Amino acid sequence: MYGSIKTNFIIKLATTLHQSGTSTPELERELISVCDALGVKGSFLISPTSISLTLEEANEVVSQNLRVFPGSVDLYKLNQLKGLVNQLGNEGLAVEQAYDMLQKIKGERGTYSLFLTILSFSIVATCLVIFMQGKLVDMAAACVCGALVAVMVINIKSIRLEPIKETIIAFFVSTTAFAIHYFEPQVNVNIVTLSSLIILIPGLGLTISISELASKHFASGTARLMGAIVEFSKLGAGIIAAYHLASYFDFPSMNQPLVEYSIYIKALVVLICSSATSIVFNANTKDIPWILGGALFTMLFLDFAGNFLSSNLSIFLASFFAGLLSNVFALKFNKNSSTILLPSIIFLVPGVLGIKSLQLLVEQNFGLGLGEVAKTITIAILIVSGIFFADAIRPSYHIRAMKK
Repeated sequence: MYGSIKTNFIIKLATTLHQSGTSTPELERELISVCDALGVKGSFLISPTSISLTLEEANEVVSQNLRVFPGSVDLYKLNQLKGLVNQLGNEGLAVEQAYDMLQKIKGERGTYSLFLTILSFSIVATCLVIFMQGKLVDMAAACVCGALVAVMVINIKSIRLEPIKETIIAFFVSTTAFAIHYFEPQVNVNIVTLSSLIILIPGLGLTISISELASKHFASGTARLMGAIVEFSKLGAGIIAAYHLASYFDFPSMNQPLVEYSIYIKALVVLICSSATSIVFNANTKDIPWILGGALFTMLFLDFAGNFLSSNLSIFLASFFAGLLSNVFALKFNKNSSTILLPSIIFLVPGVLGIKSLQLLVEQNFGLGLGEVAKTITIAILIVSGIFFADAIRPSYHIRAMKK
């Protein structure tokens, strides 16, 4: 190993947290806490694809620039790492033991089977049709397309195809939706396509990037923002290519009536969708009841507040209470606040609006397109503001130095 066991532990912890989906402010806070606990001076510069760090221990300085490939959110690993950091700082765990435990956590694979993961993609797509006011035939089509997305996400691993993976998936899913619509004219292609691709739409990345910019992590926030824009563009390119191909065929009418569902059906769908989302984010099964409660509360509050307040104020308050609830949960059970927060705000993040705005701009409908862009950014800012206010009132961590 290069350097002492302490510096090597900090470096490996940094990369594991980063690849498990930790945001820059939280990653920096965890690393500084660990450095304080181990008696190491640390300085960090973090971006979505790299970590630059300098560690000083007993007059020995270690500097490294690490190229890190970002991974998807893994709630199970994040909470395992949170517990490890707590044991190291507050329970006197030896750093040698902590290093061995970290190696084990880093090597762990997904908690759920491949079949269950594919099924979860289908369930999320099917549930989102309800919120987009689709019909029963749209749910059936979205179920098929959601499974197609999962299979392609899992199996497209070629280095050559990786940069355009999202475009390929969006094209084939949109084409499949058109093929289903050809044989069943009642299917709404737009609803099926967007609900099937919702897991890939980087609305959450856009929201996190604004959060990082607001917390003065400009390098990381700017990089993540540009990454979200590129991801939107890749998905949009695939969707637009499929629509262009479909224009050569004689399809039935694309204008389908929408269906309004009762609050009871929506509440049930939130519980089902949140369960599936928990599997996609690899949450611990013990945390799923809390995830369901947080998502249900957020949805019911948003629906209730919408009867009395403007939509923007409702979104702000819903994200505020979701952030507050997730922070209280994190403190009480020593968990990562993302455990409840991410599945709760997935119903709020403006990913679908971003794709719609891109489609309108490509179609040269600049008025409506720019309006959708403004709406997307506004919703992201409202969500971030709500979470920031929640952090100001009740942070998800104790504001004190860890025990040495």
